[in-house]
Amino acid sequence: MRNPSVGEKLALALETIRSTPRLALTKGDSVDRTFAAGIASALGAKAVITPAVWKDSDEWSELRMTVSREARGDGNGLTLLFPGLEAPFSSPMVVSQPNGSQQWPDAIVIHMRRAMAIEFKSADQDRILWNSGLPRKGGVYVFNGSPGLRAAAAAGKDGASLSSTTFFLGEHVLDDETRDWLRVAALANQEDAEKVNAMLAKVGSPWNLYARPMFNNRRPTLSDPERAARETGTLEFVRTFNWNP
Repeated sequence: MRNPSVGEKLALALETIRSTPRLALTKGDSVDRTFAAGIASALGAKAVITPAVWKDSDEWSELRMTVSREARGDGNGLTLLFPGLEAPFSSPMVVSQPNGSQQWPDAIVIHMRRAMAIEFKSADQDRILWNSGLPRKGGVYVFNGSPGLRAAAAAGKDGASLSSTTFFLGEHVLDDETRDWLRVAALANQEDAEKVNAMLAKVGSPWNLYARPMFNNRRPTLSDPERAARETGTLEFVRTFNWNP
């Protein structure tokens, strides 16, 4: 009997995470650490690599630059590729907050010559607060929330049978056309703020305008009728992921 692949182990980790009840943790970082530790354990990784260790290691300087560059990208092609590596990572490792606590992604799984980005979201409701960061195409998202009895009833399930944790890919919740429109609007908002600040500076005003886009999706996540299809698609993506192209 063959050993499961890294992709199969990661898919199993997600299926296990799906049974997680609503986590009554005070900070989002605590949810991140809980799920990242579960993924590392399922993959057989020694431990989750902390941001401090990741930042201070000379061994991973090339990887840090690649991950940081991808984080500043436009959200396409987010399965990070390291073609210049002479020695691929034969054993998977999980890095927590590789770009810091305020930057995407919350974690990456590195194996062979590629890395998979994973973002953890949590809320005391059935909707995700995206704030200023749109869902990334090719990124894996794990959401822990509270569906509520009314939302569960609308989905045709009782509160006990509607799990508080789900997962999906960025493209499952945001299509390319909508993404383009939102980016255009966000850029226009930023340009308008720059014009206003230039005028304020010209008249010697101590005030300025900080333009930060806030993206919201009104659709529920846990009780969404498309939830099962999204989870199936994510598991297939993870299982068949090519770590060494």
